[in-house]
Amino acid sequence: MINFEIDGVKFNYRVAAIILNDEKNKILLNQNLAETFWFIPGGRCEPLEFSKNTLEREVEEEMGEDITIERPVFLVENLFVHADKKYHEIGIYYIAHIEGTNMAVRDEEFIREDELGKKIKFKWFNLDELKNISLQPAFLKERLQNIPDQMEIIEVKDF
Repeated sequence: MINFEIDGVKFNYRVAAIILNDEKNKILLNQNLAETFWFIPGGRCEPLEFSKNTLEREVEEEMGEDITIERPVFLVENLFVHADKKYHEIGIYYIAHIEGTNMAVRDEEFIREDELGKKIKFKWFNLDELKNISLQPAFLKERLQNIPDQMEIIEVKDF
């Protein structure tokens, strides 16, 4: 995966799938059970792997689902601190749709294990609930209420 450290700052190249229900009033989020915050499903790109292929692979690994990727929505340069470490992350957020009829499509929560054996909880949230949960990056609480028609470039500094 494309992540490395320079001068005490960790760099990540991440992609994420904004998955809405058919009515477009709920979003699927996930949470590592060792953490207290929620985030958009996705993962880090591998060298020589296109971002769309990464997203398809990550969703299949983590949820056991195939997705159709519609379009990019956000290109995010995110500077943040996690576990006392500074991060510089470049993220591409895509609108995507689940193809199967597995648990993820249903209106419920479920737990899966990733390829490293870490437990990941998935849950559907009403979009109007996002303001009341710990969602990272935090700009998503507002921006997901009205998803843009064109891709936006966003800079976030959260420290």
